[in-house]
Amino acid sequence: MNEIGKLIKERTMELKVKENEFESIDGCIKESSEKIKSKKKILDLIEKKLIDQSKEVQSKEKQLDSVEELYTKFCEDFELKQREYNAIRRSIEELNEELEIKGNQLDSRQNLIKECDKEFKSKHEELRSIQKAIVECFKEQKSKEKELYLVEKSIKECTDSLESKEKQLKFVQETVNGGFVNFEI
Repeated sequence: MNEIGKLIKERTMELKVKENEFESIDGCIKESSEKIKSKKKILDLIEKKLIDQSKEVQSKEKQLDSVEELYTKFCEDFELKQREYNAIRRSIEELNEELEIKGNQLDSRQNLIKECDKEFKSKHEELRSIQKAIVECFKEQKSKEKELYLVEKSIKECTDSLESKEKQLKFVQETVNGGFVNFEI
């Protein structure tokens, strides 16, 4: 996009130079035109005095030819400058169209970026929600692990107590069975 701006700037500067040249040529043409008019007046006077001043008329005709040649050259230059001006104008119009297309593409991409940004923010919020849920699940897991630990500890205590009571019961049964054996004898 920077190159397009640079090209437009260069073309605009070239156009200004061509316009200045055109104005200069136009001024020269007007000046030449005035000279031609002046010379034609002189020629009219010379024609009246043709018999006496035929040599002077020939000189003036040569001058007129020179001026007309110069005028023709100026006309050719003007036509060339006009063609160059038209080419530059067309080039600027094409660049303006291209710039408009690029501007539309830029707008489209900016809109796409905005949409992506909205989607990113939405996904970010969703991620934060999921992270909060994970933290809550982690806390709940820790709480359940503590509960499980306490239940396992209670079961172990009950198991230890039950084993102790089974040993006592076994001891009592052996004692009672041993006492009955002695009692029968």
